[in-house]
Amino acid sequence: MPKIFDLSKLAAFSQKKGTLRLAEDLAVVKKNLLCARNFGVGLICLKQVGNSPHLEPYSACFYFVSGKGMFTVGKEQFELSSGKMALTPAEEIRGIKSLERLVLLGIHDPHV
Repeated sequence: MPKIFDLSKLAAFSQKKGTLRLAEDLAVVKKNLLCARNFGVGLICLKQVGNSPHLEPYSACFYFVSGKGMFTVGKEQFELSSGKMALTPAEEIRGIKSLERLVLLGIHDPHV
């Protein structure tokens, strides 16, 4: 049986501004929607915040549903907005900062 997600009802934004560092802060803005054997899907919602660029051990694809943000991959930065998608390899530094209310989906390799 298929599972239907209403992203507009699941979206939650942190009230903090600046950089999110604590696991509790990140838990507000990132919701794991699906953890399958070969991939996972997360909903990420950012408003006036971001995360510091950091190394991630898994590859991921980020689809920008709405809004605009700065996306860091390695040493490069890109401004991405609604309808854009970014692919990031495993073992690469990446980070996201919202420039306006930002909603994106992350489809990623399974990880702990």
